Amino acid sequence: MKRKDTKIYFVGSKPPCGIGTFTGNLERAVRSAGQETEIIPVISNGNDGDGNVNGYVYSKFGIDKDDVRDYRGIASYISGEVSDGRAVSLQFEHGIYGGNGGEHVLELVMGLRVPVVTSLHT
Repeated sequence: MKRKDTKIYFVGSKPPCGIGTFTGNLERAVRSAGQETEIIPVISNGNDGDGNVNGYVYSKFGIDKDDVRDYRGIASYISGEVSDGRAVSLQFEHGIYGGNGGEHVLELVMGLRVPVVTSLHT
């Protein structure tokens, strides 16, 4: 049974990069346990999300890596549906996010009103 009241969002890059594959596999494992999920991909060419790709569930939205407004918009999108238990799984590696040293991701984190669990990759 899916838990509709507690969606988990995953933010990271898309396959074929390693972080994108990790994000997708993590999303799929959580979804297979009955949790409603959604991946919000960080992209660098202005394309949005694609729905279901490689068995992963992508949002209809994406974050344009270099557009700080997208980070704020996604924070509003996620936080606009807040209920107890919702969370964001954020994948961080140098180069995924825009700005000096990836600082645009701070706009996302500061705009969220849900718990954020961050995986730091090297």
